[in-house]
Amino acid sequence: MDRQRLQLLGVACMMITSNLDKIDNIQQLRKLEDSISKFLNEIAKHKMKFREMLLSDSATNMSKPGTSIGKGQEKKGDIELKFFEYMT
Repeated sequence: MDRQRLQLLGVACMMITSNLDKIDNIQQLRKLEDSISKFLNEIAKHKMKFREMLLSDSATNMSKPGTSIGKGQEKKGDIELKFFEYMT
C-alpha cells in the first residue's frame, strides 16, 4: 500500500470517529468497526513490508566485503531496526 492511500485511510477513520455522537444505529457502528479494522490491517501490512525492507537492507550491508564495524559503532540498518522494534 502506498503512503498516500494509507494517509487517506487515516483521514477517513478520523472523520468517522469524530462523528461518533451521530451514530444512532447498529449498522452504522458495524460499518465504523469494519472501516477501522481495514485501516488497522493496512497498517499492519505496511509495517511488515517496512520491516522486511529494513531486514533486507541490514543483510545487504552485512554481506558487503570490507565492511567492518568498530567498537561502539552501529550500521544504519541496525539503528533503523532498533527504532522499528521500539515502535512495535
